Amino acid sequence: MQSTTEMPARSLGTLPALRGSVIRPEDAAYDRARAVFYGGIDKRPAAIVRVADVADVQRVVAMARDGDHELAVRSGGHSIAGHGTTNGGVVLDLRDMAKVEIDAVACTAWVETGATALQVTKAAAEHGLVVGFGDSGSVGVGGITLGGGIGFLVRKHGLTIDSLLAAELVTADGRHLHTDAERYPELFWAIRGGGGNFGVVTRLKFRLHELKQFTGGVLVLPAPRHCHSERRREAPRHCHSERRREAPRHCHSERRREAPRCCHSERRREAPEARNRTRPGREAPLPG
Repeated sequence: MQSTTEMPARSLGTLPALRGSVIRPEDAAYDRARAVFYGGIDKRPAAIVRVADVADVQRVVAMARDGDHELAVRSGGHSIAGHGTTNGGVVLDLRDMAKVEIDAVACTAWVETGATALQVTKAAAEHGLVVGFGDSGSVGVGGITLGGGIGFLVRKHGLTIDSLLAAELVTADGRHLHTDAERYPELFWAIRGGGGNFGVVTRLKFRLHELKQFTGGVLVLPAPRHCHSERRREAPRHCHSERRREAPRHCHSERRREAPRCCHSERRREAPEARNRTRPGREAPLPG
């Protein structure tokens, strides 16, 4: 359960002109807009900015940087740690940037990071193509990709980042960069599983894979009660006593037979006078 203690919010002042919309605590849509996927996270940002394009992202980043406001970036809102929201800061909400462009010939896709895994999967499936995401259709493409991405296709096509070819992002100084294996390669390496704090990723380019059909659902195999005893049938109960048969119970007393019970009293016979020893509470017999 995340803490719901509110941080004292700095005055945001005058927000820059945006194509997108700004939602504040007094607005009717505020509670719905601030809610994230996990119900235990209940934070109250000073403002939620639903950006519409890259220029909006650059303006919000500049405002947060210059005003020293905490900035949280949200796509699908599935962060278990609650990174997609903030107490008293600014949420940069990417959900309105959800354009998906499929190149079926080149088997690639450019996807804005506000799109969900389900939106991309449906668009790619029209061409018999796919890219592996997680196991939830509502997860944001930006968040799951930057976190690595483990899903149903991981054994066939690897993590989501294994299909990432390029990315576009806005850095803290406001630059809009294109990064891949050749341009800013160290930055490209960092965003593939490195998490956040490298910039606000706005678009991702994926390699798509052919997947004509698949079988999904729950697989339950019957296990009748009699089947559980197969191992017992292979080694019946009476067989477990073979070792005992090899050495039957009476054989274990051979050593005793070699030294029968009567023999154990030889020492007593050799020293019968021991019976006449003084016992506690009795006097020793006088010599005759």
